[in-house]
Amino acid sequence: MYQLSYRKPSLLTRVVGAVAATVVLAASLMVGIAVFFMLLGAAAIAFTVFYVRLRWLRRRAERAAGATYRSRSGQVIEGEYQVEVHRTEHHYQRR
Repeated sequence: MYQLSYRKPSLLTRVVGAVAATVVLAASLMVGIAVFFMLLGAAAIAFTVFYVRLRWLRRRAERAAGATYRSRSGQVIEGEYQVEVHRTEHHYQRR
């Protein structure tokens, strides 16, 4: 059986290996930080969309429950209205 002799690596090989390992470690750390901030940004966007949608649904539910409408100044807006055209099934079938 043939046995390879083991030689101790030279100083240059050890230095190049240490520098390469440091560069790989720094690059992986930078990629990890970038991915973390991208996920954090995506989570912030998702939270904002969820919050806006929830707020919109809540406002719609309040209006459907008969809440009074208020202007920007906080005054109640009251008034009467009259429906001028009643839509029947005939209107929808013409399309």
